[in-house]
Amino acid sequence: MKLAGRTYQVLVEADRRIGTNERAYTAYVPALGVATDGDTFEQALANAREAAAAYLESLVDDDLD
Repeated sequence: MKLAGRTYQVLVEADRRIGTNERAYTAYVPALGVATDGDTFEQALANAREAAAAYLESLVDDDLD
């Protein structure tokens, strides 16, 4: 995944939702410490991109970049 001119690795693994046992996917961006999930692989990947972008934006907002 490419954001802010940098490339970040995204790890997506199949999982099951607690209590319902429905299939879900968990996505991690290890370099940023960001994790999210989705009902499909594509949704988990899109959610990871959105979460990573929000995290990077918060660093800029807080002058921590």
